[in-house]
Amino acid sequence: MVEEKWNTYSGKGSSISVFKDKLKCLKADLKMLNHDVFGHLESEKKNIVKEIEELDGQDDGDGLPESFEDEKVDPLQSCSND
Repeated sequence: MVEEKWNTYSGKGSSISVFKDKLKCLKADLKMLNHDVFGHLESEKKNIVKEIEELDGQDDGDGLPESFEDEKVDPLQSCSND
């Protein structure tokens, strides 16, 4: 992907100037890719932490209410390579 993007950039001037311009373009594209792929992780983390805190606040030492039994998930389920 990086090589494909790199080859689409062009520039004018000396070779070092072209290299610098290509690096700027590549940096911008990588920033967009990073945001598209990982940009929502922080908000997802906040939501999960909030949900855990709410569940902790409801815990009176007797465990989770039965209504939450259906919501139990295997934490490693999202790591499977299905």
